[in-house]
Amino acid sequence: MKKLLVVDDDPEVRRATRFAFEGDFVILEAWDEKEALRLFDEESPEVVFLDIMFHSVPKGWGILKEIRKRGRKALVILVTALASAEKNPLATEADGVFAKPFDLYAVNAFLAGKGMLPQTPDLSSQQGETGEDS
Repeated sequence: MKKLLVVDDDPEVRRATRFAFEGDFVILEAWDEKEALRLFDEESPEVVFLDIMFHSVPKGWGILKEIRKRGRKALVILVTALASAEKNPLATEADGVFAKPFDLYAVNAFLAGKGMLPQTPDLSSQQGETGEDS
């Protein structure tokens, strides 16, 4: 099973993310930069959900830079309440940016599009279909 590293100083965010994705991934949790990089090195997760702000300090940018320096390809998704995150030049190093609270359906669709989750059927394209020829 693929591994998802959740890096956030808020235990409630880590818990909610675990609940949302534990059937699809082995969930790893880190609450600071030291634990995040240790788990990244030791466990080689395929996906990283990374918060930017840790106790009002934007440490997530440094974690992102360190992950990219290591050369292993991992899908890094910034999950942040920081409104200006997408405007930061370092955001281009991430594979995606989602604002907190994130839309679970949008994140699932993003992960499916990247091959990290099975594709889910697009029910919107089936609306109005009766199965009969016109």
